[in-house]
Amino acid sequence: MSVAIGRRTRTRPRRRWARTAVFWVFAFFLLAGNFKDLSFFAGLPDLTMVLASITLGIVLYNVLKTGSIPMAAVTNGVLFLLIVLPGALQAPATVYASSKVLYVLTLGTLALLTPIVVCRGRDDLDELIWVLCGACSLIALSAVVDPQPTATYEGAPIAGVASSTIELGRTAGLVLIVAVIALATRRIGWLTGVLLAALGGWALLASGSRGPLAAAIAAVLLGLVLAPGSRSKLTVGAAVLVAAGVLWFGLVNAPEFARERIATVTEGTSDSSIGARAALFQAAAHAGVQDPTGLGWGGFVTVSPNPAITYPHDIVLEFFAEAGVLPTIGFLVWVSITWWRARGAARDFPGLATFVLMTFLLINALVSGDLNDNRAFFAAMGLAIVAASTQPIRRTDGAVELAPVPAASARVRT
Repeated sequence: MSVAIGRRTRTRPRRRWARTAVFWVFAFFLLAGNFKDLSFFAGLPDLTMVLASITLGIVLYNVLKTGSIPMAAVTNGVLFLLIVLPGALQAPATVYASSKVLYVLTLGTLALLTPIVVCRGRDDLDELIWVLCGACSLIALSAVVDPQPTATYEGAPIAGVASSTIELGRTAGLVLIVAVIALATRRIGWLTGVLLAALGGWALLASGSRGPLAAAIAAVLLGLVLAPGSRSKLTVGAAVLVAAGVLWFGLVNAPEFARERIATVTEGTSDSSIGARAALFQAAAHAGVQDPTGLGWGGFVTVSPNPAITYPHDIVLEFFAEAGVLPTIGFLVWVSITWWRARGAARDFPGLATFVLMTFLLINALVSGDLNDNRAFFAAMGLAIVAASTQPIRRTDGAVELAPVPAASARVRT
């Protein structure tokens, strides 16, 4: 279903190379923060804004070319704006708050809607997932080729070209997830899958980032358990063993202090970072209770136990403290419905990978970053909406049992 906005132009079928180029531009838009500080881009315009402008141009071109906007893009775009506008309207008059509002309303919306507009079916969804995996692999590979420790002391965690250890952990986790799900659904060969999983697993452990590690493990297990359809138990078991093996390899070979950070989770102990995060959670929860209408986007800094930390590192508590109770409820309902529909669509590789990636990025958003740091989560929401409204790819090797799913994404002029 779609909303017609004009007469459809007569154009040739989209060439494969053009489609692939579109997906790479979108992937680098999501990851631009990791590359913008490289010397290669010194003196050039802001990389994020350049790639955002190109992505926006691609979206507008697709809309004008088809003469319509997918109904899913309209409904979810409106829902997103409705839940973020209350926080924007009462944002404090600070530079941080103003930039946060601007980026959420523009870049956040663009990240959400682009997959819905440019993906025409599961084949597009499949390719976009692999392009995202490829772009993230470049960041993970940088941690191998040029480790760049985060501190001068020996055994410090590694970041590579990533903007932070959290970002390296997040991108490496995505690589690991795609590799494991591809192996579980027989989407790629074992040699390729194991090498890709090893790259993601090692970079994930080398970062010492605990949130992405826990999120990756939980997302893969939840995805394989909750997704519908039947998969070969032997293949799934082998894929899980590969994941366990590469994580063990990564842990053994990780820098000393990266191992120590991860050990605090496995041993159930705490450190200053975990204690600081708990204090932020408590402050955000208290602020939401004290002012149910919210402090406005960027307002958490006024109640933060550490003024240098301007957000609570939990997207739900961020909504609760800054946007208020009603937008938080709307956000939770919207995410829950989208997640559940993605679960129902997880009957082939792109559907299952999308479901697991959305779960992974959602868990990440609950423990680190702010709205704009978690822009990839909104992109995963867009992927999930595409997966839920398109038919699974039929396989002939018996690896995945497919059931008919109504196609809701066909562009019907109204």
